[in-house]
Amino acid sequence: MEKLIAQVRGSVTEELRLIDQLTELAQETRQAILDRSLEQLKQLSSRHQNAIVRLEILRKAQKRLVRSISERLGIRAEGEVGLPELLEKTGSSSELELLGNLRVRIVALKKLNTENFVLLEKQLAGVKAFRQVIDLVAGVDRIYNSAGAVRRIKTRSVIEEER
Repeated sequence: MEKLIAQVRGSVTEELRLIDQLTELAQETRQAILDRSLEQLKQLSSRHQNAIVRLEILRKAQKRLVRSISERLGIRAEGEVGLPELLEKTGSSSELELLGNLRVRIVALKKLNTENFVLLEKQLAGVKAFRQVIDLVAGVDRIYNSAGAVRRIKTRSVIEEER
């Protein structure tokens, strides 16, 4: 049983490391958004996806581990027994402390991601407004066809019509 608890401890420690990595990526993403660096955002997105995949694999392994420990202890629940519930029953204070740290870091990561989302939305709104200005200056109007797709046509200025 101690070996399984040690595996849980290692798993939570690895999850903390991945959450820290995602937090660092979120901070880098914020800077890339502010710098309007599309290339850097693409690279960060790829690194972010890799970390998410590793986190999903880790969490599946955690579920199997929790299920194994629950069966050994004869713990039966109406739903699935989760890692927090299991550690409350079997873990020492160090495992519970790790779990508390994990919760705090996840909340901080969610906050960063929400801030990045808002910042990105503001940047995109600015790009959209800038594009509308360019379209007006260039004399381009939008016409929608019967399928709802946008078709652009070049408008003529008053000066062009007098010629």
